[in-house]
Amino acid sequence: SLQESAAPASGDALHEPFIPLVERAVRNDGTIGIKIIGPGWGSSGYYGRDVLERDIPRIFPAGTKMFWKHATPTEESERPEGDLNNLAGVTVSAPYWLDGGQSGAGMYADARPFGTYAPVIDEIGSHIGVSIRALGRHSVGEAEGRQGRIIEELVSGKSIDYVTAPGA
Repeated sequence: SLQESAAPASGDALHEPFIPLVERAVRNDGTIGIKIIGPGWGSSGYYGRDVLERDIPRIFPAGTKMFWKHATPTEESERPEGDLNNLAGVTVSAPYWLDGGQSGAGMYADARPFGTYAPVIDEIGSHIGVSIRALGRHSVGEAEGRQGRIIEELVSGKSIDYVTAPGA
């Protein structure tokens, strides 16, 4: 379920829905491909392509930390820097847009899982995904025939985390 913290001065906390990993296996060079986020409605609101292309590369540059799971609001309050035991990797490329990516249109990047996480990702990669933790600004409006939050700007990226995806 989506958990959001109180809106800080810089915008609303955003946790995006699960995005499946692009590749199941860790490549020979130790990297994996990930789809960071795609356009459309997510659990936090509507993300337009223009917002994603403009803001994702700025707030999630190469070197963005990837944790094994999202911190709970209590964990984030008590340890805003994150837990080293859950630091599972980093992105190694700047995000880039693909119209025809393996998991559909969206922002993609390459990532390098750390140590003991790499074999786990190699084994369960097709059953997990990634999800962003970011701060953003929104308005209320309509997109694709639906009313709700329209994400106007992603202000700050916290991490791109590995998460479980619900069975479909």
